Amino acid sequence: GKFIRRFKYKKYKVNDVNTDLCLNPLEEIDDKFKISIMENNTVYHFRITDLLNIVKRALSNYDDICIINPIPVKNPYTNLPLSKSNLYNIFFKTMNIGFLMPILFHKFFLCNFELNQFSMENDTYLMNLAINDYVSTTGNYEIYQEILGMLEYYKRNLIKKVDLYKFIEKKTPEEIVQVCREMLKMHFFSRLSNSVATRTNATEKLRVLLRKFESDYKEQRVIRQYVVRSPRQRRNQRARNSPSVGGGARIRQIRN
Repeated sequence: GKFIRRFKYKKYKVNDVNTDLCLNPLEEIDDKFKISIMENNTVYHFRITDLLNIVKRALSNYDDICIINPIPVKNPYTNLPLSKSNLYNIFFKTMNIGFLMPILFHKFFLCNFELNQFSMENDTYLMNLAINDYVSTTGNYEIYQEILGMLEYYKRNLIKKVDLYKFIEKKTPEEIVQVCREMLKMHFFSRLSNSVATRTNATEKLRVLLRKFESDYKEQRVIRQYVVRSPRQRRNQRARNSPSVGGGARIRQIRN
């Protein structure tokens, strides 16, 4: 088998790219951290960490925050899926050099690199990963819109004392995102996660964060105090306010 691989290797065309994906020369990198894979009669040289990043992005791919969609691991030079044999080569190369194996890649290996099986067995983990990534990496404008929707949702029960219009007027969108990003993450976990334990834990954390938010940004409102008087007290009050003499006589009579 080794002889056949060496023979095939000599017959294959070698890709003329001599840098890693960050444009660092491959000759300056220790051979321990490089790997060569053969695809479509061509030999490609990679830095192992570049391939691990490609694997992670492919397996954690999602179309929307609640639509996970892992895609095949592809060769960045051809945009074609890597063969199973090369995925095994990358996996065992990572183990041999002593790198900490990425969790997603290990889960993919346990599914024999079958993408459909991987998606079905790890949908909850992938969903939680997608929520984390969406809240952490999405642009401020989209997150700002999501936060406004979340605050509107909770304004009638958990943040009743906060005047949202004044809160939004006093702060820039960037400041609002900074204040509310963690609340938004817990909000998504509590409503979208497939795990009951995750939803329960996120709901408790969200309540704590919303109470703190209400305490920090509540408005000091003037509350009118109403005094309830008995019928006799109301009659006395009307008598005191009456300008007529008869009214004054009535007051004296009632006081007596």
